[in-house]
Amino acid sequence: MVQVIIVVNNIIDPFQRICGVPIIIRLLREIYTAGIKDVVIVGEAQARKLSILIQQGAKIGLSITNKLDDISSDLTIIIPSNIVLDEMLIRQLLKSDPGTFFVVERNNEIAVVAGLIGKRDIGRVFDIITNRNLDNLKGFKIINIDDLVVYYPRLRRKLKVLAVPIMDKKDIKKASRTIVSRTQKGLHITSEINRIFENALTYALCRFTWVTPNRITILANILGFLTAFLFLTQKPILAIIVAFITAIIDGVDGKMARVRGIGTRLGEIEHSFDMLYEQVIYISWIYFVYTVYNDLTFLFLGFIFILSDTFTRHVYMQFKMSTGKNMLLMSKLDRFIAKIDGRRNVWFFYMLIGIIIEPVIGLYLMLIHSIITSIVYAIRAMQHLSKMDRNEGTKEWLELVYKDI
Repeated sequence: MVQVIIVVNNIIDPFQRICGVPIIIRLLREIYTAGIKDVVIVGEAQARKLSILIQQGAKIGLSITNKLDDISSDLTIIIPSNIVLDEMLIRQLLKSDPGTFFVVERNNEIAVVAGLIGKRDIGRVFDIITNRNLDNLKGFKIINIDDLVVYYPRLRRKLKVLAVPIMDKKDIKKASRTIVSRTQKGLHITSEINRIFENALTYALCRFTWVTPNRITILANILGFLTAFLFLTQKPILAIIVAFITAIIDGVDGKMARVRGIGTRLGEIEHSFDMLYEQVIYISWIYFVYTVYNDLTFLFLGFIFILSDTFTRHVYMQFKMSTGKNMLLMSKLDRFIAKIDGRRNVWFFYMLIGIIIEPVIGLYLMLIHSIITSIVYAIRAMQHLSKMDRNEGTKEWLELVYKDI
């Protein structure tokens, strides 16, 4: 069993909020997520707030105490209270040898991020943290966290592990921007365009605790249905403007959850509501195109588009349910496909082309791209699943079943 010591220093208030979350709460969350449930907080923390942490910790299965005497583990992770880090750093430290310290170099100064130490070194290390006596680091293995690049499954990419020392107000802003910049998850080429606006909005809103991911989701849904209403009432220009705003807002809720460091099961249902308002928008757009030409052919073509788009979603989700893996990440080819496949932001772009040039052109582009995407997804899913069947020996079993013996 490994315990964690959080050393509260006098550099900055451990309850200072960054992206709406107190530094020490963020630390506790990342420690908990990394699988460690035993924490000792030592130093001059505010007694009342510390008692609240101890009580709340007990409710979620996190043991929090404030006495060094409570340290019973032979191995201990020690972390200064003015560090913003993530669970991946803690997991990397747990893989290291005892006597390892992670440090970060900023402005030609070395700052201790965290260390994995034996029980006998606690006193010596405590002096390093509280008095910033870096001479005592001699004899320990030192690793600069700038050299630690790991794969983040939830973000679908490799990143340097997060570690930002908070020394002053400038560092608070720097940490906030760093956290927001690490929330990008989408692979699609249009995600790079939306990212600029999403990150700016997330950074501006994350400091307000009353702005929650679920409330942003509700706003996105309201705007989505407003977009559909505007198409139905023959206001295509206003509709497409609101549609693009909706797409940006819809990207902020997930990013807000990631900057806060806590995602909820309830929040996962937002994908179903997203699909609902998106389909309503598509239907309203198809109806708009129909009213322009008064030709039932376009309703039929729109129906084919809805089928192909829905089929693509189902293939993607069924693959994930069957394998527990994201099909878009299976290979370099799949990643490339994920960058150019047909999806909401592309459909909105085609709608814009239709509004500027000719509505039917936008509908044809949507239809062609959606059909190609559905075919490619179906083929890739079958290829991956067939390969898994071969690797698992399923096909050999089938041969025994159907072969005449």
